[in-house]
Amino acid sequence: MGKLLKDQHVKGIIKFGRGGIFVWECFTACSIGYLCKIEGNMDATLYIQILEENLLETLNYYEYDINNIIF
Repeated sequence: MGKLLKDQHVKGIIKFGRGGIFVWECFTACSIGYLCKIEGNMDATLYIQILEENLLETLNYYEYDINNIIF
């Protein structure tokens, strides 16, 4: 079995410091959903807010019936 990733498919990066971005995103059978940048720590209250806003907006955008969604 050969290499799955070829050298030309991998790009090296140089990192400075300890940075990062924390995001939440959903996807559907049709496409990707809304992306949400998380500021600070995730807790239950924030997660519910993200679901109420971003998940429901995604479902509305694709005109899904929320009663037929499996989450």
